[in-house]
Amino acid sequence: MFAHSISLSPQEQQFIEQNPVIRIASGASFEPFIFQNNQGQIVGFDRDLADLIEQSTGLSIEFELGVWGDVQNRTVNGEYHGLSSMVKTAQSQTVFNYSQSYINLTPVVIVNRLNHRKIYQASDVFRAKAAVQKDNAAFERLTRELGDVEIIYFDDNYQVLNAIVNNKVDLAVLDESIYYLADKMGISKFITTSFIMDQPSPLHFGFLKQHQELASIFNKALASINPFRLEELKNHWLRGFDTDAIKFSQQEKQYLYQKHSFNYCIDPNWYPFEANEDGEHVGMSADMFDYFQQQLKIPFNLVQTKTWKESLEATKNRRCDWLTLAMRTPEREKYLNFTQPYLSIPLVIATLKQAEFIQDFESLVGKKVGLIDGYAFIELFQQRYPDVVFMPIKSLSDGLDLVEQGQLFGFADSLANISRRIQLDGRNSIKVSGRFDEKFELSVAVPEDDLILLGIFEKLVASISQVQHQTILNKYMAVNYQSYIDYTMVYKLIALFSVIIMIFMFWNQRIHNEKHSLSLLLSQLKEKDQKLEEAYHKLEVISSTDKLTGIFNRRQCDQALRDEINRSQRSNVLFAVFMLDIDHFKRINDTHGHHVGDIFLKQFCQLIGNNIREVDFFGRWGGEEFLLILPATGAEQAVQKAEQLRVLVSEFPFDIVGQQTTCIGISIYRTDDDVNSLLIRADKALYFSKENGRNKVSLLPDE
Repeated sequence: MFAHSISLSPQEQQFIEQNPVIRIASGASFEPFIFQNNQGQIVGFDRDLADLIEQSTGLSIEFELGVWGDVQNRTVNGEYHGLSSMVKTAQSQTVFNYSQSYINLTPVVIVNRLNHRKIYQASDVFRAKAAVQKDNAAFERLTRELGDVEIIYFDDNYQVLNAIVNNKVDLAVLDESIYYLADKMGISKFITTSFIMDQPSPLHFGFLKQHQELASIFNKALASINPFRLEELKNHWLRGFDTDAIKFSQQEKQYLYQKHSFNYCIDPNWYPFEANEDGEHVGMSADMFDYFQQQLKIPFNLVQTKTWKESLEATKNRRCDWLTLAMRTPEREKYLNFTQPYLSIPLVIATLKQAEFIQDFESLVGKKVGLIDGYAFIELFQQRYPDVVFMPIKSLSDGLDLVEQGQLFGFADSLANISRRIQLDGRNSIKVSGRFDEKFELSVAVPEDDLILLGIFEKLVASISQVQHQTILNKYMAVNYQSYIDYTMVYKLIALFSVIIMIFMFWNQRIHNEKHSLSLLLSQLKEKDQKLEEAYHKLEVISSTDKLTGIFNRRQCDQALRDEINRSQRSNVLFAVFMLDIDHFKRINDTHGHHVGDIFLKQFCQLIGNNIREVDFFGRWGGEEFLLILPATGAEQAVQKAEQLRVLVSEFPFDIVGQQTTCIGISIYRTDDDVNSLLIRADKALYFSKENGRNKVSLLPDE
């Protein structure tokens, strides 16, 4: 019998024994959640999630896909146990019991990247045309909530996206997964998110009410899935929007898949760097590790300790998976491994006010200096400065007490810690007397045999941006500290600055005289730089456009073809190429002269350019031949568009020459095509049009 990895009730176990195969239906156009790939396999986020549910329950889950409205009806009639990718509605809850949500999607308003209707918020949607997939009640409801819109229905989201790209509609309410589909179609750059809607869109499994045990079985299985693994599925199937996402190795992923939580230790008395405040982790490291937890999606549990020394022992004994802020020492390296340091904190010393300024530890020979018991500096300094007496002290307050009582000459810790404690306690007899070259170089520390966890934290630490790091530091270090000044040094500085001021006054007049000349020179340079930039821009335009017509030249046509081929190879989406030739153009030149021929070519290009999409590419191939590239266009659409352009040209009253006609040859991209093969087929089709009476559109039969 299958050994379940989750705890099931007797009723649930009996249900599985009686129903070992669960049949779930879903929409055929619900990519990337569930769909059939080119090999006929059913794949997607829901399928991968079902695999994990099978592992923990012993169920066998089979999917069948179809038109969404149809499979819903067939499920209600008892043909399937339930449905996937469901959004709760009041009506469906009368028929289905739902699992907990297995993914929350953000609804977004998608528009053409040119956004002709200028839709940037809900109030801009008034009387706009909105695309909705048939029978998708959830997104139809969200669309209607935008206000007065005209809804146009499409069979699937492929058609919805094409309608946006081709400006047949103004918008569509979809979710963030739509960008997977847009990438596949090769149209991502032609659409954009106009604005995000507030309500999240959770997806559920829905089961017929007579199968009431299924919802609870699935809930237990979903709850048992490692959150990091679930996030990995989302990133895989929903394209992974965060381009800076941390790339974990397969070994590291497998390690994280086995973890449902981590336990960790901190220094409970070291605020603002970290502290335990009423059982909660607070301070700089808390903010850092909040970010780390967001990356892993796995809960971090704080182990309650009273002192830093206790935290060290807890980690040594494997009660803690890591220490958040630890400093490397030879002794600690026997049982801990350390990441690269991610915090560097200066070390200072607090003494009685009458003490002189302390430059370094060599000036403390024979004196007693306190440090927190267990701090790395005790081990390091006892070897480095054997003539200084370093005393382990339980807490910062205890150390400052001993300084005031004269039992310690000084107490060493971070500036932030000591200054804060002096202020809070009102210790007027104590000052900060020196700052040392030595610093707290703080890392994440993990048990020495857990090298995989070490590698994970190395990547997490490396992923902290400079902005994040500085924001956290500013949050906790922006404290008003009392200034503690060595006045002997102040007098020396005053004398030094007096000399500097005299020198400054001497040079100031000279600098002032030079300033006007420099300002004039900079103004001239700026003007020349602007002219150079304008010239460069003009050169760019000249190099890419046809001088006569202003459309793209042949060099740009070649590049556009290569780009479109590369995009289609990635997305497996067809595109069309038109070769256009003006019929009997030589007669225009012979009859009216080349000047009139040039006027005609300009009007022809303007006419074509005004009647194609923004995403289409139009260029002059040479003479009276032109190239038109139409992305995301199949054979039927291409022929229709070519016929539209042919009729448009034949009916247009051109200046001086009157009505003229054009031939168009079409080729459709194939997976083995290169630039030459595409052009050869388009040219053959164009020749066929010319040989068969002109004023024709041709797509050769082998297309």
